[in-house]
Amino acid sequence: MRRRPKPHSVSLPPVRLYLEDIEEAIGIIRDAFEHPVTITITTEDFILDRATELENLGKKALNRLVVECEEPHIRLSFEPDKAEIISEDDTPLIIGTIAKLEHHLLRRKRIARNSVKNVLPLSSLLVSYGLLMVLIVYLSDGLYSAVALTAAGFALCVFLFAVSARFSRYTYSTIILRSRHEQQSFWTTPRGISGSKRSGIRIR
Repeated sequence: MRRRPKPHSVSLPPVRLYLEDIEEAIGIIRDAFEHPVTITITTEDFILDRATELENLGKKALNRLVVECEEPHIRLSFEPDKAEIISEDDTPLIIGTIAKLEHHLLRRKRIARNSVKNVLPLSSLLVSYGLLMVLIVYLSDGLYSAVALTAAGFALCVFLFAVSARFSRYTYSTIILRSRHEQQSFWTTPRGISGSKRSGIRIR
């Protein structure tokens, strides 16, 4: 009798990664097993054998990336709105490896997500305060002042919603295709791109 393996997965918020972060994640997987493992990196257009090949894509960054170990199966999937770690097995070794990967990626989660969380409680407080002021003015000065305050409160809510939406634009997962120490600015042109280096990439 054999125990039937069960899929195991962990969902994470969007992350901001550099090349060394991808290499560290791959190192966590390789170090977990005594035997050599085959790991591939997949973008929307290419299949790569090493993280360093990402520098040869001619792009500054990606929002979608998959790092996959074939045997045992462990898959790291980075999408614009989330990151996910998936395995087809739930052995203690696999679960421990996933926990290490989760800890590593959580250190790289997007800070903007926390900014949104900070804005929303402030919005609730201001809305509650506005409704209280409307009630006070309505009971004391009359309907017209209450309507004016209601309109002002609604405009404030729209403004806060726009601020929250602007923050949320920057919560996408981003894989920056250079080392952190090489270039901190997201908007600069990556170095070392040449046609000869691209020849090692296999087109899907």
